[in-house]
Amino acid sequence: MAKGDVVSGISTTAAATNLTFQPAAGVECMITTAGSSNMLTGTPEIRAGIYNGTLASYCVVQAGSAVGSTFGQLRIFINNTNYLAILNENAGSSSISYTGIQIK
Repeated sequence: MAKGDVVSGISTTAAATNLTFQPAAGVECMITTAGSSNMLTGTPEIRAGIYNGTLASYCVVQAGSAVGSTFGQLRIFINNTNYLAILNENAGSSSISYTGIQIK
């Protein structure tokens, strides 16, 4: 992959577990969209944020009554050390997805 290439993924994810995307060493990406096949009040039941293999910090929460964030306008910058985690907030399994662009 090269700078400017699209990065995206979709996977069935069990309840209360993360879909993660960890770029290769030296690669940096900006995630711009995250979604789920399960919706509540018109928004995906997910949390999107940064994960380092031990700690997770969710930047955007979109589940239940936590309506207000716009997933079409994410700007989460990730690399091989601090990478993407999308937590499935649904009580069942969901198709979780992300899209972004490689910036380095």
